[in-house]
Amino acid sequence: MSEFIDKVLNDFNRNSCFVVIKIVSKDYNGLTAIENDELFYFLSKTKNYKKEEYQSKIKKVLLSKSTIDLENESLEKWNFIKIIPCESINLIADKGIKIFLDHFFEHGVLKGGINENEKAAIIEKLFNWKIPVITDDESGMLVILK
Repeated sequence: MSEFIDKVLNDFNRNSCFVVIKIVSKDYNGLTAIENDELFYFLSKTKNYKKEEYQSKIKKVLLSKSTIDLENESLEKWNFIKIIPCESINLIADKGIKIFLDHFFEHGVLKGGINENEKAAIIEKLFNWKIPVITDDESGMLVILK
């Protein structure tokens, strides 16, 4: 998991890899998905983190499955996406990675007809399987990073 986390946390492109992280906030306590560059931006603005400090601290949070505290900050303002358990996604995930990928992706691109809650649940499954995903800057579609 450590090598995967390093890969994700080293991506500071505009459309960077998604990170799945537990948060505590005034409105929500639970798993969220957020692009790495957005998470870094949030922590650089609210906690004054520099890149190296960010990478070190967030890696520890991810490996220990602990949480970050948003305090009074809004999820939406900082682009955190709530991950709500989705039974239809879990049922397909239970069949294995290959079936899951074949069901939801075509040539590494998320198929259409997926709502935002399902998309967040898909991001979570892929993150847990150490499969990095980004939002394509041209199409806006979720794609698997090679």
